[in-house]
Amino acid sequence: MKHSLFILIMALIIAGMGVVTVMEVGTPRVLVLENHRSTQAIPWTWSSWMETTFQTRLEEAMADHFPGRDAWLTSFYTLNTTFTDAMRFLVPPKVYGKVIIEAYSDLNRVTINGEAFLIPAPVTMSPSVKKQIQSNMDVLNTMADTLGVNTSLYIVSANRDTSLIYQSFDLDAFTSVIDETLKIPYTVFTVDSHEEFLKTYYRTDHHWTQYGADQGYRQLVEFAFQEDPLPVSQSRCFDGIFFYGSYSRQVAGAINVDGDPVCWYGYDYQPIQISVNGNVVENYGGVQSYVNQAPELKVKYFDHYSRLYTGANAVVEIISGFENKPKVLLIGNSFTAPIRFPLSYHTSHFYYFSADYLNDTMSDFNLAQFVRDHQIDQVILMIQLGQIRQYTYGQELKRLMD
Repeated sequence: MKHSLFILIMALIIAGMGVVTVMEVGTPRVLVLENHRSTQAIPWTWSSWMETTFQTRLEEAMADHFPGRDAWLTSFYTLNTTFTDAMRFLVPPKVYGKVIIEAYSDLNRVTINGEAFLIPAPVTMSPSVKKQIQSNMDVLNTMADTLGVNTSLYIVSANRDTSLIYQSFDLDAFTSVIDETLKIPYTVFTVDSHEEFLKTYYRTDHHWTQYGADQGYRQLVEFAFQEDPLPVSQSRCFDGIFFYGSYSRQVAGAINVDGDPVCWYGYDYQPIQISVNGNVVENYGGVQSYVNQAPELKVKYFDHYSRLYTGANAVVEIISGFENKPKVLLIGNSFTAPIRFPLSYHTSHFYYFSADYLNDTMSDFNLAQFVRDHQIDQVILMIQLGQIRQYTYGQELKRLMD
């Protein structure tokens, strides 16, 4: 009898959780832990069933909407990390001078001069990676020919893209493939010392810090405009607010690495008008909420990078008031966020959008038509080094031209 009652109670609990999950499956979410948007189920059709696409998507959607998902994930990653640490004698840390690398299943904890970072494993060159880079560079060449305006490429090395951390990483293996294929001007942002690395990248996020972004802005201005960059006129860190970024969220904070202080650079420049997604705003970004110490900013996994600088999923337009400067379109991702505002100083009219966001929100958009209609003089494409090997990057750019 006791066993039957227990089985009945467990069956009711499981059934109840299943009902709640099914009811929530159709609700889109941004999942803080694991750092991605929730998977959405697709309509059932004979073809989706036979191809098992329907079953796969439904399984993923139910996992993303499962009750208590965050608690389950936190327990899973904590147990996984604890087990890995307990077995560390089998896979001891690798030591390369100032760098100590402790391997985990999803990310590595890399300690440099006593300061710990979360960093993924490096990307290595292979025949398939080379082929995809060549394909994406061909897309860029075609795009530049079609647009008929000054077009250039700015590549940003992320924290894993350096031999300062991973001795096996070979930047020349990537740039040699680019040199063989790409016909437009390009340059690559890199760091040259461990001391610079510590200032350039966040400890728990894939983006660059305000210092790293400013260094990138300076390099890009010299490369694209042959002008002097704006000096930093304000520098501020906000008390009691810390940034636990995408890598920390990816493993539910289970790998112990301190969050970064949230800091901001300002530039002495006031454009005529700033618009974000068609709405005129007084200031670029959300720094005022930090000055005001908004309560939500102290939530552990709050996305400070997007709040401070306006994230990737936006269409930004800035009118500087300098009529003698070029009209510029910047196409990129969230790495562009901290430099869009100072970069607009070197233009008369500045536009920014990301290819995937625009493709998702404006299905009839055509890049060549946009360039003609807005009399764009210069197009800058800005990507991370890892993106040049991704199939989706070339496909998103093609969609912009369709």
